[in-house]
Amino acid sequence: MKKNQNQKKITKIEIKKESKWLLIPKFLAVILVLALYLFVGEFFSPDLQWSHFMLAIVPGSIYLAISCIAWRNARIGGALFVILGLGLVLLGLMQGRNILGNYVLALATFLLGFLFIYFRRKVAQ
Repeated sequence: MKKNQNQKKITKIEIKKESKWLLIPKFLAVILVLALYLFVGEFFSPDLQWSHFMLAIVPGSIYLAISCIAWRNARIGGALFVILGLGLVLLGLMQGRNILGNYVLALATFLLGFLFIYFRRKVAQ
């Protein structure tokens, strides 16, 4: 009976150590959301209309919602980040303009999604 209890304690400690790996993509997601919300201040002026301000808030809000989902469920959130990255690439290609910023944001989103999925699998093993 005591061996079984000791084995359970060891596995709980191992799980806590391995779950620290999931903090890396969570921390990067927070940095990405803060970076997107950093640009909102540029559109908050009396000279511009409120629609400019709302257009600056929407991308950050989408990333914030996906980050909240990824915080609770890493697989679903990672998949949503990958889909969002694909959408950004397709949006850039459909517009016919090769905007480097669009592709950089898509690459960061892809990497974040793959990190969520990879570290979730690493913790599960």
